[in-house]
Amino acid sequence: MKIKLLPLLAFFLTINIFFACQQDPCLSKNQFIETSDNFFIQIEKVKKDLTEEQIVTFEDRYKNIVNNCYKKFKDELSQEEKQDFWIKSVKSYLKLHSGDINGLFNKDNDDPFNQYVSDEIEELIEESGDEFSSLISELIKKQIPTLIDMLLDKVGEFNEELKQNLDK
Repeated sequence: MKIKLLPLLAFFLTINIFFACQQDPCLSKNQFIETSDNFFIQIEKVKKDLTEEQIVTFEDRYKNIVNNCYKKFKDELSQEEKQDFWIKSVKSYLKLHSGDINGLFNKDNDDPFNQYVSDEIEELIEESGDEFSSLISELIKKQIPTLIDMLLDKVGEFNEELKQNLDK
């Protein structure tokens, strides 16, 4: 009898482990907040330039958090929780894209996900008033030196190419 129960027990144990590993990262609002906070902390800890593949991996995880968790609990989140989520989102986006905010707020962008994010932030600005708008503006202003450096680098590269072409 023991021999017959052993394979059955092993089967149920394997199934249980499989489902435990596949658990939804946002079964509750609190779990969603914890999952997203941990994700944002991971991005914040990045010390070096990321490869394109690493950026895509982070973006895919972020899209999953927004599409499967944020949308699920949006109506349950307080105004402050929404503000916190979107401020961390913008900070993370800026970190992943070296301060380039264009892709996120570009109205001509055909990407429905980016359009959703932009619309959510605009809606929150309208609901929250000047305070949240000021926080978002401050985040973007902090990136201006980085954007200027990027622009100057591009101008320097252009000048170098122009000089090389004129020397030919």
